Amino acid sequence: DHIVPYSRCGDDGLNNKVLVHRTCNRGKANLTPREWWGTEFETRIQVAEKLFNGVKPAKGDYFEVRDYKRKWENFTREVREADECMS
Repeated sequence: DHIVPYSRCGDDGLNNKVLVHRTCNRGKANLTPREWWGTEFETRIQVAEKLFNGVKPAKGDYFEVRDYKRKWENFTREVREADECMS
């Protein structure tokens, strides 16, 4: 799943993708995690924070610390209409 929907930001890189269950992917649709979870965002983000910020990649791992930081930025950001790409 694209963390920030591809149609809204044009970012198809690995740092804007996470592995999710199919049902969750469909439920999220064209929303950011913040939009999808709404008022529950601050509570739900605590679990995700452990996944993204607690990672200590070993030498030779595919993803590096900077990759997890970028995923976290995407995961927590608010996308304003002005930030979206124009088609």
